[in-house]
Amino acid sequence: MTEQQFKDFIKRPDKFQDALNYIFCILAILAGLFFLSLTFQIVTIRPKHDLDIYAAIILLSFGVYGLWRIPQDYEIIRINSDKSIEQKRQITENYLLTVNVRSRFVSRSLYRIQYRNKFFNSVDLCLAFDEKQFFISAKGADNFGGKGIIDFGLTRRATKRAKQYFNEKASI
Repeated sequence: MTEQQFKDFIKRPDKFQDALNYIFCILAILAGLFFLSLTFQIVTIRPKHDLDIYAAIILLSFGVYGLWRIPQDYEIIRINSDKSIEQKRQITENYLLTVNVRSRFVSRSLYRIQYRNKFFNSVDLCLAFDEKQFFISAKGADNFGGKGIIDFGLTRRATKRAKQYFNEKASI
């Protein structure tokens, strides 16, 4: 499996959700700009409220964060390994034993699993390998397999955990 095939695989199921998230972020930015414009209007048109600037800041920051965060779900970690395909498969299977797997899709050297972490949050983890390397991509998921924008570091922690495990096992 090539890196581009892996990237296409992890993007495929989320196109509709990504579109909704982009629309939601753009609407938040527009609402933030609206409240910001209310803040800078002349006092005679409408009395000023302190909540306008706070609403503007919150909505703008949420929208900008969302626009930055959505593509981060498709970041791919590559780990070089000289192990054979069968050894890589065994390393991957051993990793799956360390997590609480709820659902699993396996196709040759490609794995898509959803597991729960110790805080009962769902993680959608995609793993693949070829002759030269492992590919890892993780993202937060809701109970229905969807994804959200705000995950409070869940994606980063899941990626870090998998990366650490595969770095350790790939070099042994």
